[in-house]
Amino acid sequence: MLEPSRDEAIDILKGLIPKYEIHHGAIYTQSTLIHAVDLSIRYVRERCLPGKAIDLIYKSGARAHMLGQTFITPTEIEHVVSAWTGIPVTKPSAQESQSLLQFEDTLKRSVIGQDEAAAAVSSCVHRARIGIRDETKPISSFLFTGPTSVRRRPHSLILLDEIEKTDVKVLNVLLQILDDGRLTDGKARATPQIGPSCGVQATREGTYAGNS
Repeated sequence: MLEPSRDEAIDILKGLIPKYEIHHGAIYTQSTLIHAVDLSIRYVRERCLPGKAIDLIYKSGARAHMLGQTFITPTEIEHVVSAWTGIPVTKPSAQESQSLLQFEDTLKRSVIGQDEAAAAVSSCVHRARIGIRDETKPISSFLFTGPTSVRRRPHSLILLDEIEKTDVKVLNVLLQILDDGRLTDGKARATPQIGPSCGVQATREGTYAGNS
């Protein structure tokens, strides 16, 4: 069974909305339906339309009913997506905005002597959070070299540790994921996109280059 297109999914939601409005005792705005489809396409990649968009509509209605809201807006959809995926979709709060402003300095205090790398990572995080990026590709890909590697693993991090030990053929496959966010076989068939993510390659090669 073929997945419906974006426009077809929106039409399907329009047909279901009257029943959900009665059930939740609230009204869905037109922009809410469109937002539900668009965000489900962007962030819920492991499922297909229209099911994932329908779930967003239903859960946002349940949330609005619990909060005693009369209208279900795109903001409700964003809250549901954030809770569902763990990815911050809503606009940054004042506290988060302050944290973003201090992010580069925080990195520099934690990673000594890597100011240029800290600035590059911080810049990518800032661009991604405000939506300035290609939605079809990973947020960024980094190559870290040296005696330390990445130990913390947030929801959007793909870590390829000690890549110097990887076979070249395998490495080429992994690099395709970091570059395009998906794999493609010899018949041009592509896997689903991995969604918003940061790719990190870590290696100990070059650790002692300065002493040789």
